[in-house]
Amino acid sequence: MSEVRSRAAAFNEGMAPPGADLVLSSKVKTRPYLSRGRLSASLLEMKHHPSRGRPSLPVAPRLPPTRLLEYTIDIQSLTPVESHDEVPQGRISTTIREQQHSFSDSGVTQHLPQATGASQRMTTLKQQNVFGYHLFPLLTLAVASLGTMTFAVEPAAEGSRDVRPNVLVIFADDLGSVDLGCYGSSDLVTPNTDELAARGVRFTQFYSAAPVCSPSRAGLLTGRYPVRAGVPGNCASQKGGRGALPPEETTMAEMFRAAGYATAHIGKWHLGYTPETSPLAQGFDHSFGHMGGCIDNYSHFFYWSGPNVHDLHRNGEEVYYAGEYFPDLMFREASQFLEQNRARPFFIYYALNTPHYPYQGDAKWLKRCEALPYPRNLYAAFVAAQDERIGQLLNKVDELGLRQRTIIVFQSDNGHSTEERAHFGGGSAGPYRGAKFSLFEGGIRLPAILSWPDRLPQGAVRSQVAHACDWLPTLADLCGIAPPTAALDGRSLVEVIKSADAPSPHEVLHWQTGAGRGAQWAVREGDWKLMGNARDTSDGKTPPEKLPLFLSNLADDVSETRNHAADHPDVVQHLQKLHEQWAAEAEASLSR
Repeated sequence: MSEVRSRAAAFNEGMAPPGADLVLSSKVKTRPYLSRGRLSASLLEMKHHPSRGRPSLPVAPRLPPTRLLEYTIDIQSLTPVESHDEVPQGRISTTIREQQHSFSDSGVTQHLPQATGASQRMTTLKQQNVFGYHLFPLLTLAVASLGTMTFAVEPAAEGSRDVRPNVLVIFADDLGSVDLGCYGSSDLVTPNTDELAARGVRFTQFYSAAPVCSPSRAGLLTGRYPVRAGVPGNCASQKGGRGALPPEETTMAEMFRAAGYATAHIGKWHLGYTPETSPLAQGFDHSFGHMGGCIDNYSHFFYWSGPNVHDLHRNGEEVYYAGEYFPDLMFREASQFLEQNRARPFFIYYALNTPHYPYQGDAKWLKRCEALPYPRNLYAAFVAAQDERIGQLLNKVDELGLRQRTIIVFQSDNGHSTEERAHFGGGSAGPYRGAKFSLFEGGIRLPAILSWPDRLPQGAVRSQVAHACDWLPTLADLCGIAPPTAALDGRSLVEVIKSADAPSPHEVLHWQTGAGRGAQWAVREGDWKLMGNARDTSDGKTPPEKLPLFLSNLADDVSETRNHAADHPDVVQHLQKLHEQWAAEAEASLSR
């Protein structure tokens, strides 16, 4: 068994032997009883809701067979139950390369003959879920003598493979509405993101779920309006701080993991800074990045409120790479995950921290962009550095031969920042009014691209209204998997993606940030858009005026320069009623 452990360790270090497909390992460190449940060859969902007692162990759908899958459960993550009677029963037999081990209820390890023949490189693996033997002696044996507990699935039949598409979601941070070459920018260097649009579908009326970081991410990952998902504003950037995506919400990662996908979060999180709200508790098998809103890209410290805090973590453990450029660390982590999971479907949430302040472009890009006016020069260098790393990631996908079966989504979370910490600007909303924190178009109308070469249109442009909450049902539709059972606000965009003539799936869209009477909100129906407590953040040096009611007609005035509220009181009344009804329903859903 030492060979198995060393082989697993080698895989985790990125030194897997040629031909190996996947090894996920984790030491068994404690001996708690398991809650009642079944073990299967597929990945286990082990989401712990502290308010609901011990964790449940629902069984994910069986994975289509791969040539090799060894899976180890971290028993330490489970809460002990009070009664030995609640230990599930089962019998598990595993075959490993050249040596087979099976476990009996007496805790005796039996050695079976070596595997021979054509399968000797990766010996046949089998898992049995036959109830009738107590599982706890197996755990005892694993802890006492083996250190790991391995479950496996059978190899695929000759010539067969899992052909479900992979999914890579690239989520930019504070990228302006028109800040890509494919959206009209002539002074930014973005060839790799532009190439993604050339090989996919680019949206021109695509809206984020919110004009600020955390709610925008909550909408993307749950397919639900952020207020309904329990994230009306930004979450904590300090360990243990308040504000988080509730554990009860079902994320895109949980949806994919339940369908047998390997799942990874790489980059920014900003949806909770406690164990119960971390990426590992929200459906991700692997996590690397910072838990708060931003970090310095070289020291990996959060400097912007309270004491300075180092914020770089891998799977819940703090890690240190002082002096190394965070975008490079992200690419390195993603590359390793891609290599280790290339033979099975995967979902990667690649949450960039760029071009969010602090503006820290590479020296070569700072030099190349120095002729641009300040602060556009600093922002442009950072965007170029971002695009270069996106190119590296796409090249890695190509290198592994995965592009044709990988769906790639690109979106900005909200508009560009005009905060003092962002030098009062640098980004551009083009013809749109507003920026980050604003529900004017410049805060929420953003770049969005979907690419799946040879399966979906390429070089296409779609002008239909679409929304970040739509990605979850769209990806579920494209991948042929079941969406969460929770009420979704997003709608599948598959018909829109396929045809420029398909209608938008939305008649009405809603936004709200904050809570109470002072919350900023907006509702759009057709070309009319009504905002309440609207703020124009275009000029970060001037405190924005709060506008109680602002009615714009986007067909006549996309720049929202004129307030039509006084001229169309009937439209104001209608849209305000829509908002009030929606807000009441959203509040009721949160209280349940």
